[in-house]
Amino acid sequence: LPLPIVVGALRGGALRGVKCATAAALLVLALAGPHRALSFTLLHGAPAAVIGACWASGKSWAVSVPAAATARTVGTLLSLALSSALLGENVVALAAAQAHALLDQLAASAGAASPPFAAVVAFIFTAVVANSLAYVGLLHVLYALLLGRMIAASSSALRPPAWVKRL
Repeated sequence: LPLPIVVGALRGGALRGVKCATAAALLVLALAGPHRALSFTLLHGAPAAVIGACWASGKSWAVSVPAAATARTVGTLLSLALSSALLGENVVALAAAQAHALLDQLAASAGAASPPFAAVVAFIFTAVVANSLAYVGLLHVLYALLLGRMIAASSSALRPPAWVKRL
């Protein structure tokens, strides 16, 4: 999903990447409705625009991976808030309550104390951040391997670190 946005940013700069993300969001809006368009923008469009902007300006992976992962984490949380508002239920609280109940049962089976609710919420947030970092990291590896040969091998941002070259 994010590949055309990143390619647009690499070929025409950060502004073109934002325009590509906007055009893709409008297309999703026409085809799937406003909720899917906002979800696409938050989960895929914004991180792709950040990756494209970082790579177009020559930033290293040490900058672009955390920046895009932050955009994806914020997008995930905003998408959950949007879904909660549309459903009329607090989806995050429901998920946290269910996770806490599961961990409470597992702890009771093992004879251990139940984890505090705040620890469960912190674990869920950590899992969202880890998911965002893994997703953006995999996008970087994939796009460096694909785009490094196709678009601009001379760009320093597309040059992967040494450990990726060994793949």
